[in-house]
Amino acid sequence: MPDGLTDEQVRAFSKAVDKVYAARTCFAFEAANRALLLEYKSFPKLRAKIAADRREKMLLAACGRTELAIAGVSTAFLDHASERLGNSTQGEFWRIDEEHLRAAEEELFGLRRQAAYEAGILRAHLYTLAPKGAAKLIEAMAVRLERVATGEADQVYKEAGNAGRTALREAGIDETLTNHAFTEQRIVRRGHLTS
Repeated sequence: MPDGLTDEQVRAFSKAVDKVYAARTCFAFEAANRALLLEYKSFPKLRAKIAADRREKMLLAACGRTELAIAGVSTAFLDHASERLGNSTQGEFWRIDEEHLRAAEEELFGLRRQAAYEAGILRAHLYTLAPKGAAKLIEAMAVRLERVATGEADQVYKEAGNAGRTALREAGIDETLTNHAFTEQRIVRRGHLTS
């Protein structure tokens, strides 16, 4: 845990890290579901390629690498996806003085934007040409991702139960996320925290 934080800051940071963990777990769970889509032999090849690519992007998000998962995606597309669900397109994390909490809220904002974008891709690109057997799975995935995007990641995480943690494990991602682990990830991966 970072030094010099008040009890209130530690509680806020812990709560934000819990939300990040829930959202990351949801991404791992949905990446596993995308793999199920690829098992449909009648799935159009172009759509299967899109699904496979988006699955990799979701795994990046599950690893805490949202910035890589949405790299190359126009901010206009991300904004549109967020606005479609009634979300703000501007994160408020930059107003937070405490850098650890700001980092957690920044990642959570990115995860929510990506979830909105992924749900939109499912609805726009996959659902229209998907095999009938896959349509229910696609619809359920889109609804869960929309819920993550609108701030319900903790409820979706609870509903996924052990399947979410199993998806993390099968993807080679640690099944836990402590405050210390989150801070270390931010230092190593992004290099912008000072302690």
